[in-house]
Amino acid sequence: MERDGSNVMVLLLLLLPSALVFYVVCVDNASGSLLSRFGNFILQRSARPCTFQKGGRPVPVLNFEWPNGQGTQKFFEGRASSIRWRKEKGYIYQIWAGFKPEIVLTSPDNLRDFFHDSDKHRKAPNNNSGWLIGEVLGSCLGLVSGSRWVNMRIPWEHPFSLPQAKSYVGLMRASAREFVQNLENQAGGSSATFEIQATQALKMFPFFLVASILFGKLSAAQKETLTKLAPLREELWREGIHGGQNRTLLAKYFRTRGARLLEEFKTRWRDFIENAYEESIAKGKNGHIEQLLKEAREGKNLTVEECMQTVDESLYANLDVTTSAVTWSHVLLAQHPAIQDEVRAEVREHMQLPTEEWEKYINRSDTLLAYSVLEASRLRPILAFSNPESAPTDKVVGDVVIPRNTDVIVDTHAINVAHPFWVNGTEYNPHRFEGMQPRQQYRYHFFRFGFGPRKCLGQHIADRMVRALLAEMLSRYRLSIKESVDKDKDFQLQDQSWVLLPEVMMTCDRV
Repeated sequence: MERDGSNVMVLLLLLLPSALVFYVVCVDNASGSLLSRFGNFILQRSARPCTFQKGGRPVPVLNFEWPNGQGTQKFFEGRASSIRWRKEKGYIYQIWAGFKPEIVLTSPDNLRDFFHDSDKHRKAPNNNSGWLIGEVLGSCLGLVSGSRWVNMRIPWEHPFSLPQAKSYVGLMRASAREFVQNLENQAGGSSATFEIQATQALKMFPFFLVASILFGKLSAAQKETLTKLAPLREELWREGIHGGQNRTLLAKYFRTRGARLLEEFKTRWRDFIENAYEESIAKGKNGHIEQLLKEAREGKNLTVEECMQTVDESLYANLDVTTSAVTWSHVLLAQHPAIQDEVRAEVREHMQLPTEEWEKYINRSDTLLAYSVLEASRLRPILAFSNPESAPTDKVVGDVVIPRNTDVIVDTHAINVAHPFWVNGTEYNPHRFEGMQPRQQYRYHFFRFGFGPRKCLGQHIADRMVRALLAEMLSRYRLSIKESVDKDKDFQLQDQSWVLLPEVMMTCDRV
């Protein structure tokens, strides 16, 4: 398979020049159906199929849907699509991300077969999401590969390393206290009970914490600027994920809404980064942006654009990601009061200890607090499907041959929730992790940060941030869900949320 799908694109455009017009004017249903059928006809015959070893028959393939394939569904309808596609197509099948095929793995054994040499894998260019996403994040650390990734990683390793993450726990505790106090103040300050929209109320805690690591202590003006940029960046990302014209250079030349948002965001983002760099130096903040941008300007290890995009990746690209982790950790405990009481008792016991012991507690991964964060991540995977990557050699995965350079994604719901390894996997039970060893017992049964050296760089900071805020909230409040949510049903989710954020009111009662 060609990695960039350019041959397929050229063939389609040669055979269907009128498709360009339809792309620009937003095809109606009838035209879209025709293009889907024709595109499916061409793609099915141009892609090198993955085949079963016995008999050589190809793996099941979903029909291409113009113009995004399943590239939009896997984000905005991920959880429902996971269940439906698995039921229709089986344990391994193929979808389309635009014109690029992606093989979906749903079995831990298949993950072991494919990811055992993950250090040699390559990330899909632009995440297989097309031009606009590439302009936003195509040059960030998480989406580049090979020697480029090796060089870019050098200046980023230190601020996100495990020792550094442990050293931030004091900052995390202070930030959590300030953040929770602000929640109280916004609710009136003197009330023993108040309500918050869980997602909206909690989302900026991890964002500002990571920003303070990168830029040093944030001024009120910096917080205001970052906050005002967030809706613009979120809308830009949604435009990219929705695809269509934004998958191609047509978006640039026809000045689509996505292209205009991109231009505005890049200008304002560059201004903020450069001002933050100057302010960090002038005021002795010692923010990591000083070293990052200095090396970028000198052309050492990374370019300025790579620096800008990776800082974006660390903040705005991960805003919904960290919001998901923080929110679900709180909401699921609010839904399970007995377990919440257990975690609160553990938290309060350790809060009475000296600061050094408290920080050790937040750093530990064998506590009920830590297990509750793990269980929320297991039960509510941030992405229904992982980002695509490929191996440089042919792979035998189970009884399927996957050709080299074929992009593969993981169905995280199938792995984390539906697989029988997790007894009563749809139930919330943090105690299930007690005594379990991650590498030995559930390495390939729990897809979270990825595998090998390409695991998420922020993994060490992420859990500690969530634990710090959760501990502060539980030490002060009893959390409950205002709406009556049947545990056999799902929460209402935010519209157009690509990481499945809950739309739920949470009550905080002072304890």
